[in-house]
Amino acid sequence: ENPKQFNNFYSLIPDQDQTSDIVVEPYNSILALRWLTLYSDCVTFFENSSFEKIITRNYRNEKIYLKHINLLISKIISNSISSITSGYSPDFQIESFIASSIPLPNLHFLFAGISDFKFTGKRKNENLKNLNEMDKLLKNLSVNTEIDKGKFLSISHFIGEKIPKNNFYLKIDKIYKKKNLNFIDWAPISIQTYACNNFKNKKIRIENFCFFNNTSIKYFFGKTLKKYEILKKRNAFLNNFLLEFDSKDGLELFEDAKETLENLIVDYNNIENNS
Repeated sequence: ENPKQFNNFYSLIPDQDQTSDIVVEPYNSILALRWLTLYSDCVTFFENSSFEKIITRNYRNEKIYLKHINLLISKIISNSISSITSGYSPDFQIESFIASSIPLPNLHFLFAGISDFKFTGKRKNENLKNLNEMDKLLKNLSVNTEIDKGKFLSISHFIGEKIPKNNFYLKIDKIYKKKNLNFIDWAPISIQTYACNNFKNKKIRIENFCFFNNTSIKYFFGKTLKKYEILKKRNAFLNNFLLEFDSKDGLELFEDAKETLENLIVDYNNIENNS
């Protein structure tokens, strides 16, 4: 309704490979994904269990708490928008970021990759020093997905002010070519870099990170849909869930949400197959 307004969201998602303590989670998830598909321009996914694995991998011998996960997620969010709020990077406008990151409007779901970070007072796992920058970005993902099974629509890097932007771009371009990562075939490869000025504070430091738009996110949607169908087939807990709705409107909303997610998965499959 308002073409000048961009709806950019950061969303915490449940781990679809684990059983949730919340029995109606599949209902909540499918309704939330319907809303994010229809009414947002850009969504970046974060998964607590993925961040727990990232932090544990980097700090194997240290105690990690939920506050560390929240701190890392909050720093990624604040750093990614710092250029807009501070005016530090004149080439970073939300319009240009969305245009380069999302070649098709409905395929606007991103997830993050983190290269290196450090919590104050925590001792890192020294074995990870042998990993190069790109290996860390592709390994430390904010969602549980197999990125090599999908194709990239875009990659957006956020780098610190001490890293020369042009040199860094040439460096990552060579690494991507060397790793033979799969990109969609029908559009130019979109690899963007953005400088940020908000990379340090007293509790955490992040060297650089990136946002991936990759078709492997369809597997998360597929798992969400499967969990919903299992629960809905038995109408488990549905009556209590629909108390907030008129019974007919609630059921129609679920059917619309299911169809929205099915169409989204089809769109991702078509992109991979150059349709």
